[in-house]
Amino acid sequence: MVLCSPWTFSSGYTMMKYLYFLGAILVGTPSGQSGNCFWAILEFELNHTSIKGAVSHKRFIDFPDDPEKGRVLMPHFTVTYDKLLAYGFDENAEILYALDILPLINKGRNNR
Repeated sequence: MVLCSPWTFSSGYTMMKYLYFLGAILVGTPSGQSGNCFWAILEFELNHTSIKGAVSHKRFIDFPDDPEKGRVLMPHFTVTYDKLLAYGFDENAEILYALDILPLINKGRNNR
């Protein structure tokens, strides 16, 4: 089981993605990063104007056969507004939800 949120980026996203490919159950809200994206930023500054900028120099395609999943890797169990309300908008709602569904996931895996 892997928790995710809109603040899941970079190496956190990469770890989540690899664990997902290995069969992990995702719980939370969708990551702020997509699987099919441009990444690896090069920063620059123009000599005469001192204007600063950045440009990506790599493209990552994690889901070549599934463009929708490439845009948003949806959790198997999503923390919705109703879930947040049920947990009293606790800042640890993802953890509480994961603990609540863990017995269901374990039961399902034991029945295989």
